[in-house]
This record gives sequence, C-alpha cells and structure tokens, in this order.
Amino acid sequence: MAGKRGRQKEGAGVHLVNYSELMGPDWRFPDPSCQIPGLTSECHVIAPGSRSWGLRLNSWAAARRAVRAARMRVDATLVSHLPGATLRVAALAGQGARHIAFAFNFTDLPQGRKLRAYRAALSRVDEFVIFSNFERDLYSRHFGLESQRFSFLPWAMQAPQPGPVESPFDRPWLVALGGEGRDYQTLLAAARLRPDLRLVVIARPYNLAGLDLPPNVRAFTNLPAPQAWGLVAGAAGMLLPLREGRTPNGHITLVGAQLLGVPLAITDSLGVRDYVDETNSLLLPPSDTGVLAEAMDQLSAAGPAVAALAARAQQTARVRSNPQVWCDWFKARAATATEGSV
Repeated sequence: MAGKRGRQKEGAGVHLVNYSELMGPDWRFPDPSCQIPGLTSECHVIAPGSRSWGLRLNSWAAARRAVRAARMRVDATLVSHLPGATLRVAALAGQGARHIAFAFNFTDLPQGRKLRAYRAALSRVDEFVIFSNFERDLYSRHFGLESQRFSFLPWAMQAPQPGPVESPFDRPWLVALGGEGRDYQTLLAAARLRPDLRLVVIARPYNLAGLDLPPNVRAFTNLPAPQAWGLVAGAAGMLLPLREGRTPNGHITLVGAQLLGVPLAITDSLGVRDYVDETNSLLLPPSDTGVLAEAMDQLSAAGPAVAALAARAQQTARVRSNPQVWCDWFKARAATATEGSV
C-alpha cells in the first residue's frame, strides 16, 4: 500500500478517478448533470487513434496515470469501466486506493492463463457493479470472489436520440441491433422462413462473418449511434436473439428500445431477467428458428397486445433505468464517506 506522504487531503467526501479504454477525451463520469454534494471526479482515457500494439501500450499508460492520480489524494476511489480496464488498474494499484469495477460484464468468461491473471488482480478490487443479478453468482464462482462484493445497478441511460434515416425498405421493417452475445445465425434462418417480412440488422463485422443474408435482410455495421437508433425508432419491433439462456448481454440495446417504445422480442435469458418478463416483452427460447419466425409475425402485425407490451416496458424503463438511479447510488457513497470523516 502506498504511503500517505505527499498525498493531498481534500474536502470530506469522495473523489472518483475514472479509467476507461473506450471513451473519448470529452467523457465525464458521473454525468455532469448529477449534482452530488461531497463528490468530485476526473477521467482518464487512452490516447485517441491508438491502434494494435500502440493501443495496448497506451492502455497501460492511461491506467498508470489514473492510479498515480488516485495515490495523490486520500479521498480517492478508483473506478475502472469494463473488465479489461479493471484488470490493468487492479494490477497497477495493488492494495492502495479503494477500487470499484464499474460495468463489470463479460461476453465470454476468461479461461486458462487469462483467468489466473484476472483472479490475482480482482482479489484487490473492493466492489463490482453488475447490470444483472444473475452475474453475481456467475462471476463470484468463476473468479473465486465473495458474492457480497457485487452490487447490482440497472443499466441507466437517457432515451436514445434517433437521427434521420432513409427507409431501408418500401414497407415496415423489423430491426436487430448490437454485437455482444448475439445469435444472428438463428435470426437469419428465421428471416428465410418469412420472405415477405423485412429485417434490418445493425451489428459488428464479426457478427456477420460467414453468414449469408437472405434477400429480405439488409445489414449495416458500425453505424453512428443517431443513424442506428433512427432505424430502431422507425421499426415495427426489435428482435434481440441471445446465444443462450444464460447470456448477460444486450442491456443497452433492450433498454434503448424500451425507452423508445419499440416492441421487443428477446431470448429468455437469466442475464436480462431484471429488465424483461412476460408483461413487457415477447420471451423466446434460445436458438429456436420457428419460434423466432413467429415472433417476427407478431411484431410485424403491430396488434394491440404487442403495443401494450411496449407501453408497459417504456413506463417501467423510464423509472428503473433513469440516470438518476446511478446518481443516487454515488450520492449514497459520498454521504457515507462524509459521515465517516466527521
């Protein structure tokens, strides 16, 4: 543990030292709209334009800057965003400042040598913020950590801001959006069973590698957010096929669709059960082409029952996934730190 000589003692409260490998130089966390007494923050990101080996070097350099900044303040809490950032910060920080692993979420769990590296580093992390309750037991078992160190927060966001888009078809379409934990092979097979329906897929290039698109499907990769959400907002419904019934991915996509009032058909996964149920979504078994095709029919028909599902989902999401939920979470921690310093 680093000594306290040379460290600044600021006012009572918490100073967040954030580190992310994905965000840009203008990123702020928590959002500046959060007015939280006793809480201040700074953000560290990797150098813009980093590529290949340079990306890895710059990731370690930015993590080192964050750790160094935290060591300069006795009121600092390190906040790493996503597991890769957590691994670097934990490895560098040792047993120094308090460390919160925010958005601790995996598409594929590490194995072998990589798992051993994670286990060694994560033992030094104080708290893990997860976006589904299912992940608490999943990660605590896999990494050998106490389940009490995991805190559930619902994914929170402002409603997406759809941009203007040209209609991809001359008739209503369905949409699938996102890259993590998706089963696009089954989705495309279902689309072949419904040649009269139209489907837009917005994914990453690796999602579609080796897959043949039927004539009634148009695919886009790496679209800017306004364009992607414009296609979602104009769709008759969203399809979110996940790889299996334990996949903890798709939270951003499903919450965005809910906030926009777009009807949703989604794989019934334990990893999304904090957000969807039979009252607000069409829940589907994993990897079932026929059921997925039937869901496409239901969404395309745009009947009152489907509209009611979307309305209930939107009403719930506006409360459950309001960004103020995260503000309140950090506010409680700042208040606790202030009380402890009196």
